[in-house]
Amino acid sequence: MLQEIEQRKEKAPSGRNTSDLTKQTSNSQEYRKKNEMENLKDVFCAFPGCETNLGTQFSLECATCHQWYHGSCIDVSREIAFSMDY
Repeated sequence: MLQEIEQRKEKAPSGRNTSDLTKQTSNSQEYRKKNEMENLKDVFCAFPGCETNLGTQFSLECATCHQWYHGSCIDVSREIAFSMDY
């Protein structure tokens, strides 16, 4: 019986769901966050005097001017940001 299980594991998938299972793209929150951070790596904080790369720091986009700011530069924590209505 153990041998049959091993053979089923080694058998190539068949049927309508036979996409290459080794190349699946993750849709997890972690993957999306990493992808978003990659998109922001060339974006700079618009706060006067800061103007450094957003990097991996918590950042917010202004709904009015669409400029990005470090949360620490504008004194807004994650908790405050998530409680805001926008």
